[in-house]
Amino acid sequence: MSEASRARDPRLIDSTTRLVEFLRNLASARRTPVLDVDRHGQVLWLANLPEAITPHAEAGLGEVLLSFDHVRPTSPPPPPTELDGWLDHREVADPEQAAPELSETGPGRIEEIHEDGTTSWRPETVDDRPEVVKAYGEWLPTWQAWAEQERNAPGNGAGTVTSTPSPTTCPRWMTNGSWCWPPGC
Repeated sequence: MSEASRARDPRLIDSTTRLVEFLRNLASARRTPVLDVDRHGQVLWLANLPEAITPHAEAGLGEVLLSFDHVRPTSPPPPPTELDGWLDHREVADPEQAAPELSETGPGRIEEIHEDGTTSWRPETVDDRPEVVKAYGEWLPTWQAWAEQERNAPGNGAGTVTSTPSPTTCPRWMTNGSWCWPPGC
């Protein structure tokens, strides 16, 4: 059978049509359409944008609604060396934390000699190392100022937002580029 005749084969056309329809149904079944913003996982209200980002209210379909430049996140202030082993580095790098938690136990071990002459080792605690608590107290305001600045930064990327028609009657805002607001969304 030649290529031209296969392209007109009714069974092949029927099979291909059913396959495409099946794949379309499969793809749409994986996503539940959101018709109410209260039920959507992430909603960006334009009123909550930073002052540096101003939407173009006159933007029509397919036109740029807002755009912004990439903002490179800054590194957290490094903890003093006295805090080595007392802080979780993931918490230090996360500006969404209220504050990195100072561990109750540190990296060192304390030797204890018991009344019977035996020795044992236990983890050091903040009670054993007042200089750790002092260093943490001095470093924390610097970290909190950094975290506040990061939380108020205008996004984790660069991009534009354009309006496009939705398959439903509700308007939908689409993005091109890589962006996130508020940071961490």
